[in-house]
Amino acid sequence: MEYYGPGMNGNYGGWEIFMMLFWLVILIVVVLSVVRILKNHESNTSNGSGSIDIVKERYAKGEITKEQFEQLKKDLSK
Repeated sequence: MEYYGPGMNGNYGGWEIFMMLFWLVILIVVVLSVVRILKNHESNTSNGSGSIDIVKERYAKGEITKEQFEQLKKDLSK
């Protein structure tokens, strides 16, 4: 006869379901947190280069003068 744990029949009183759900919830929270952090980091890093691209595009279209372009470029690099 093999020993399976409490009750000798492998029945833990349903606690294994609660433990699996607990760890599943913990795993989901961790994954969602990592995704949110990566998404925020990605949006923060892309804003700087995107702004320069917009200024270059506006200068290429003739919407701003060379002086305005240089000033905006200097302001955005700070």
